[in-house]
Amino acid sequence: MGYLPLVLIAMAGLGIHYFLAKIISPHISSISIALLSGIVFIPFVLVYAHFTQIPIIPEHKEYIGYAMAIGIPMSIALIALYMAIAKGPLSVVMPIYGLNAMLTAVLGILVLHEAVTIPKVIGLVFAVAAIVLLSR
Repeated sequence: MGYLPLVLIAMAGLGIHYFLAKIISPHISSISIALLSGIVFIPFVLVYAHFTQIPIIPEHKEYIGYAMAIGIPMSIALIALYMAIAKGPLSVVMPIYGLNAMLTAVLGILVLHEAVTIPKVIGLVFAVAAIVLLSR
């Protein structure tokens, strides 16, 4: 399967996840949502790894610490996001949160030297414009 169907599955799954988080956020804390949904995540990853025969421990052991360390900004971000979802309108919080894709794209261009094309720049500008408009 190519990357496009996978990213569409990810987009749909996360969109539903955050919508449901908004629905239950008046009833349980943001920390509970983050922790309990994370607990469900682990068995899914283990089952996927089992059926695909993908090793959980990387071949290059020196990357284990890096892989674990990248969980720190993700954890901080998700806890902050769940708190924002609980406090603000979902139709404003999620478009602003969507700017993380802009940061990732810019880092890909600056650090990984990914190609900068006119359509890509226009797309990034339109993405920011869309988020600004959706956030009003």
